[in-house]
Amino acid sequence: MKKVFTILAAVLITASVFAQTPEKMTYQAVVRDDNSTLITSTQVGIEINIYQGSASGTLVYTETQTPTTNVNGLLSIEIGGQTGFDLIDWANGPYFIETNIDMTGGTNYTITGVSQLLTVPYALHAKTAETITGGITETDPVFTGSEANNITSADITNLSNLSGTNTGDQDISGVAINTQAIQDTANQIRADIPDVSGFISTETDPVFTTWNKDYADLTNKPKIADTVSAVIDTTTQFVRKSSHWIKNGNNLHYSNGLVGIGVAIPTASLDIYDNVGNPFLKFVSEDNVYTQWISDRANVDDYLIGIDGGNNRFTFANITTGNYPLVLQNDNVGIGILNPTEKLHVVGNIQMEGQIKNVTDPTDAQDAATKAYVDNKASTKYQVGDFAQGGIVFWVDETGEHGLVCAKSNQDGGSGVRWYAGTNGVTRATGDGPFSGELNTLIIISSQVSIGDNGEDYAAQICNDLQITEGGKTYGDWYLPSKEELNLMYQNKTIIDATATANGGSAFFCPHGLWSSTEDTNNNAWRNGFNGAEYSTTKDFQAEIRAIRSF
Repeated sequence: MKKVFTILAAVLITASVFAQTPEKMTYQAVVRDDNSTLITSTQVGIEINIYQGSASGTLVYTETQTPTTNVNGLLSIEIGGQTGFDLIDWANGPYFIETNIDMTGGTNYTITGVSQLLTVPYALHAKTAETITGGITETDPVFTGSEANNITSADITNLSNLSGTNTGDQDISGVAINTQAIQDTANQIRADIPDVSGFISTETDPVFTTWNKDYADLTNKPKIADTVSAVIDTTTQFVRKSSHWIKNGNNLHYSNGLVGIGVAIPTASLDIYDNVGNPFLKFVSEDNVYTQWISDRANVDDYLIGIDGGNNRFTFANITTGNYPLVLQNDNVGIGILNPTEKLHVVGNIQMEGQIKNVTDPTDAQDAATKAYVDNKASTKYQVGDFAQGGIVFWVDETGEHGLVCAKSNQDGGSGVRWYAGTNGVTRATGDGPFSGELNTLIIISSQVSIGDNGEDYAAQICNDLQITEGGKTYGDWYLPSKEELNLMYQNKTIIDATATANGGSAFFCPHGLWSSTEDTNNNAWRNGFNGAEYSTTKDFQAEIRAIRSF
């Protein structure tokens, strides 16, 4: 363990005997390594912490430095250069100093030392008097603490202008008999005026409310054409031009002619024009439930166009008969029905003058023939985990229409099976990647005939002979998977196990790993441990097998 030896931990630095006491103290230490060898001429990182009360008490100060040891392994620093050192109450001890050192000069401290400051630095503590004996007579208090400090030069000027005795409240009762107090040239202010007749002689601005509001009485009339008349409705008290705009309670209507918005000469009861591309008319329902337009015609059917926000429905309806010629709801279209449940939902008979076309049918076939054609040509999309094509889908291509399936259980009988037919030799079944296991299987079986086959079962032969019937259909084109195909199975092991057990199969059980159809050498082939690793294994090894097929 590296060691640090403290030489001096609390020596005050003094610039001169009469100078102000610096807020620092020196600290020296000798640093050695695990073999007690001095660490010389090396820059180290050091953290200094001062605790109050105990070695694990309240942290009152911390700082870091990067000093360099001398040729004797001694480092010397000054402590106290950071904020907070001058706030330490040295009289409220004890205090402990902790040093942490990083030999590389960084902040990964591995050397720690703690020691008590047994003697509080004298010069630091001496700044605070312990006690004061005897009385203290203060003859020169701080002026800024006095009320006199609040007197301004303006206050002095104002006080100089007072007459009489300038103390307390000023008595102005005598001013009332001073006739000069009410003159315009007087410098004083009179307290009260009992009679205004001597001050106001004429009124040039009479009360406005006494005017009869006769426009003809005005001079300097506003520039309003005299031919324009305005009428104050005696009932509503609203100003209106002539009598066409009528207000009735909270309602306002125009009683004569057409109304135009954005158009000077309207051609309809309400004619709206906009040349900047904004919506012509906007209806907003406060509760976002129902907004509607109604065509109300006398003695004939009334029609409604409505938007029901609560049911996501657009409706065109005959509100007189209750029929619904057109309804759009949740992307469905209804004719004669309020709540359509299909893309096109019609209540009633359909009469067509043309044909129902299917653009996917090059022969333009109709009716049942069209449906049969579409159903026959439609492609099924698969995804990993589907139970289809005789087994469990564990890989699909980008179209989703082609991929690989594995059987829902192992084919080795539970005790494992050998890779070869009894004799070692080079088969050249080295294919890898998706779909390559099928050719590998055929190569192995063909090669083993010439290399040597003792007639006992082996991995490739068992998979090639496999027949599985699912959903009334028998699948017989199984093969031993390649090394990469086994990897794809392992990557989807969890979902394969779930689908297999849900469909009468079994989860992967392969304590010896699974054989691939990919050969390594004349004596070895690749085996997947189903633990994330692959092994080159002698061909006589007994491992499990799980057949696959492509679609």
